[in-house]
Parts: sequence; C-alpha cells; structure tokens
Amino acid sequence: ENAADKYPHELSGGMQQRAAIAQALIMKPPVLLMDEPFGALDPDTRDELQVFLLELWEQQELTVFFVTHDLTEACFLGSRLLVLSQYYTDDRGLDAPGRGGRIVADYPLPSVANSLEIKDDPAFQRLISDVRNAGFDPRVRQHVSEFNLTHSDSFQTVLPDEYSQGTGIRIR
Repeated sequence: ENAADKYPHELSGGMQQRAAIAQALIMKPPVLLMDEPFGALDPDTRDELQVFLLELWEQQELTVFFVTHDLTEACFLGSRLLVLSQYYTDDRGLDAPGRGGRIVADYPLPSVANSLEIKDDPAFQRLISDVRNAGFDPRVRQHVSEFNLTHSDSFQTVLPDEYSQGTGIRIR
C-alpha cells in the first residue's frame, strides 16, 4: 500500500524481488527457475522471502529449480540438493583435460521446513558441514566411485578411463 505510487527503481530490493516473483507467477509456469534470487538482500528480508517461497511452493504445488551458493538457503528451501564440485579424483589424474565440475553429492532433504528455527538445529548444521566438505573443500577429493549419490533418482556416470578396474561401478 505504501509503495503503490512508486516506480520499480524506487522499491527496496526485497520489494523488487517480490514483484519479480509475482510477475513470474502470473504466467502460472509449470517450473519456476530462480537463479540467486535472494543474493543481494539483507538477512531479514532474505529470511522473509525464503519463508514466502516455501509457503508459495506448498500452496501452488510448484516445481522450483533454485540455484544458490548459500548452503544454508539451499538446505532450508530444498527437497533435493545437488552439489557440484571440481574437487574430485579419478584415474586420469588431477591435470587431465576435460575435467570439469561433477555432481559429487545428491542429497534427499527433509520435506518442507516449518520454521527458521531449523537453521539452528545441530543435524541441519551437520548437513551443511558435510555439503561444504564434499563440494567446496579442495583438500577433500573423493574418487568418482565414492560420490554420495544417495537420492533415489541419482546415478553414477563414470567413463571407463575414470575408474579403476574392479571398483564395481556400473557404466551407463
């Protein structure tokens, strides 16, 4: 109500983000793609929009593909978390050509968080620590055969020259 006569550039970052989400939702998309939508917001506004997005997700039964570099946000909002990393090993060596990021972990996450209090839960903090280690610590280099692909829909895609014979990895 207080911002009804304002132009978009006169709105706060949180208001602009809400307007952008509203514009996207007007079209009733089957999938809502969000790339770092809350990255430039202050913590309180970010928390408000996270809760808003969860409520919207439940009410509208949306499929939301949410990209973020904030692990707490990813674990709080997600139902599935894919962790991409360039820190892994395979049998080609560390300097082999064509080495790029891989999905090193694929976590099924608990269903919708009911409150921001979950962010202080020790189990939630352990999950964030595990994700940080698996994907972002250059000292932790899992072999491709050891990736944490525990989600029921995940699968291992390893080329013949990326694994040792006898590891039992099935190539698809």
